[in-house]
Amino acid sequence: MTTKIFILCGTVGTLLGIALCPSARAAATVYEGFGYTAGTDLGGQNGGTGFNGAAWIDSAAPANKDKVQSGSLAYGSLQTAGNSLLLVTPLTGLGLDRSFSSISGVDGTTTWISFLLKFDSSVGTLNAGDVGWFSVRPSDFGFSPEFGAFTNDSNEVVFGIGDYGGNDPVFSTTPFETDTTYLVAGSITWHTGTGQAEDISLFLDPAFGPAPGSPLVTRNDLDLVNDPGVNLLVKMSILADGGDSAWLMDEIRIGASFGDVTPVPEPASVLLALAGGALLWIGCRRRV
Repeated sequence: MTTKIFILCGTVGTLLGIALCPSARAAATVYEGFGYTAGTDLGGQNGGTGFNGAAWIDSAAPANKDKVQSGSLAYGSLQTAGNSLLLVTPLTGLGLDRSFSSISGVDGTTTWISFLLKFDSSVGTLNAGDVGWFSVRPSDFGFSPEFGAFTNDSNEVVFGIGDYGGNDPVFSTTPFETDTTYLVAGSITWHTGTGQAEDISLFLDPAFGPAPGSPLVTRNDLDLVNDPGVNLLVKMSILADGGDSAWLMDEIRIGASFGDVTPVPEPASVLLALAGGALLWIGCRRRV
């Protein structure tokens, strides 16, 4: 074996060793990629992870539609799987709920949420009054943040943070555009003292990597507690409302860090490709 080949083999071995090591990145605590048969209703489906066997509950009237769509929404290098969800709503609105394994709010820590959101103008028309959001909740009642698109007082559909408990949304000035796939990330920084509200932020299309530092909109008037007064999250909700609206949602994640909810391909996959190419080159050299 020549010196060059010896060095190259050592390099390949190192690359393979790095590539095959378990990833240091943690997975999301809760994940829903809508990996169900295209054309089926979401109600009653129970895939994904972190749900402890609970299935989706469709609170919509029979005239409403929530259908699994073939293929995932795409957003840059974000990892995706399964299919996606289309919500087509008449004026009465459409709601879906699902319980997940309890996530405790620990003082000073942050829980992260992310999902993909798009309005399909080939199916519906975005009008004043339309809303489309995703919420995490500590119970069936009380304060709960809603992340997504809302109609403001000027009848413009903009991004904001609503409240399942009934408080008015906090609006941004950023308009929601049709036929655009948005990455919506939310953060909840916990303050568990009695009566203390959480710091809640929405980030729009954040860059992958370190946690983003400049939210699009924030609010700090919601104390996320269940009936006994414990800070936690146990449930998620999706709502779409407005006449002739068509919202697409995908890749719902809840985790303990921004990286948990915005996974991208690990460097290991690149190293494996490089290692494979190097081994092929060695084989060719030996045959020369």
